[in-house]
Amino acid sequence: MKLRTRFFIMLGLIVSGLIIVFLSRLIYAHLYSLLPTLDLVQIALLGMVVAAVGLAWGHCTIRCPHCGGSMSQRNLFQPQCPRCGRDVDWS
Repeated sequence: MKLRTRFFIMLGLIVSGLIIVFLSRLIYAHLYSLLPTLDLVQIALLGMVVAAVGLAWGHCTIRCPHCGGSMSQRNLFQPQCPRCGRDVDWS
């Protein structure tokens, strides 16, 4: 899997989690009749967990294909790995 694909999976998970957190009141209003025991805090926590999984996914999978060094947020989309100096293909 290419680095860009891994990045977009991470970004999608983080954005999905944040959408769940910020729209939890709307989700709660619609799901209350189906799941009366579901609490607003539980829905917001679900969103935070999804966002945290996205961050963990990015930390674990966005790495240099040559040395395995982490491509941290400061180094995203740079053409060279900051650790080994080899070219990194983001396409």
